[in-house]
Amino acid sequence: MRTDNTIKDALTGAYSRAYLHTRLNEELNRALRYDSSFSILLVDLDYFKSINDAFGHLKGDQVLTEFADLLKSEVRNSDLVFRYGGDEFVILMPYTTKQKAVSLAERLLEQIRSYGFGEKKSLRLTMSCGVATFPADGNSAEDLFEAADQHHYQAKRSGRDCVVFEDPQPYDMGRLEEVSRLIERDEEMAVVRSQIETLPASGRSILRVSGEPGLGITR
Repeated sequence: MRTDNTIKDALTGAYSRAYLHTRLNEELNRALRYDSSFSILLVDLDYFKSINDAFGHLKGDQVLTEFADLLKSEVRNSDLVFRYGGDEFVILMPYTTKQKAVSLAERLLEQIRSYGFGEKKSLRLTMSCGVATFPADGNSAEDLFEAADQHHYQAKRSGRDCVVFEDPQPYDMGRLEEVSRLIERDEEMAVVRSQIETLPASGRSILRVSGEPGLGITR
């Protein structure tokens, strides 16, 4: 007999990654039996690593718990929310077409944008989402999850804070690699953190951001 320790994530209260494998295969068998569809969403918070770096892992854990609670509050009673790993969550949606799954995903994007995380409700975040639907995106649990993962990856590459539900169009890989190096700015974040840490002693600080025209500095 299963216990909460095996099907629930201890931190967030979402269902566990191990239980996802079981439920995904059960849903696949049901869809095959009744010739129905179902969808999965793979979601995560954008730049979550920066939260841990800037505020510490306790704050990061608080944000993850709030994120999971928000996801659970927005889905239907028949939908299941799983913590896949880190800040990645999977939403399993039985008897759901791609159109309805995308509609939910877009609503979640809006909710995350408007939500204030943290004790003071002042931390603003965004979410990226990949959608996959059986049988259009795969005839096995592995293929379906791979499609959701690829769509989620494309959402990240497309600038984050978006939903991707179709296979990406061909890209100029040289250009893609150039852009991707601008996305995770660990060195720049280290400078900002260092400057913030000196503020209590100095009382004031100036940070100048510069770059080539069109570089996307504000991102």
